[in-house]
Amino acid sequence: MDSLLSFYEHHGMRVVPLAGEFDRCNSERLREFIAAANDGSRPVVIDLSEATYIDTSILSILILAKNLLGSQLCLIVPERANLRRLFEVTGLDVVLGTKRSLEDARLALTCQCGRPNAVGRAG
Repeated sequence: MDSLLSFYEHHGMRVVPLAGEFDRCNSERLREFIAAANDGSRPVVIDLSEATYIDTSILSILILAKNLLGSQLCLIVPERANLRRLFEVTGLDVVLGTKRSLEDARLALTCQCGRPNAVGRAG
């Protein structure tokens, strides 16, 4: 399945919502899109709330993105999401620091290292 990729701005964050299925067939396009969404001026949030399937190639891209962006990347995997169990069983919920909502991501990015940053300003 070829899923549509887009992003939007939310309180100083660039949010990339993923909906549908993502696998090795569209993994390179996703990798390129995440790189393009990262303009270096704001954190990137990848929202997996509406993703129904991801394979190991996508997990690899998410790990690579976290390694490259560090604390400027946040992943949203809600409690009710189909993918929550995958992240919990693999331990990637801890490794990648997944959050359960956009608000949780905003708060985490705002309070990094106990100090506010530019996230949280209207945008």
